[in-house]
Amino acid sequence: MDIFSEIRFHAQVHEDTKRTLLCPPGRAEALEAAIERRGMAHLWTVKASPVVPSGQVFVLDEQALEASFRQTVQRAAHDIGRR
Repeated sequence: MDIFSEIRFHAQVHEDTKRTLLCPPGRAEALEAAIERRGMAHLWTVKASPVVPSGQVFVLDEQALEASFRQTVQRAAHDIGRR
């Protein structure tokens, strides 16, 4: 593996480890500050969402959700094409 492939590989691994935290509105700043204090801001993205109940935080793997959605669309397109 050449150096550029190594860099791309490790960049992808780093990107794949990121997660998104959904929290109730008004809690995002405090959650971001706590993550910053622990030196983990490179791993977490915080988003406020009105669908999250008060006192809860949801953890999402957005890359996995996007990949799953793309796969579902491809499967559906393939199935339509076979008819």
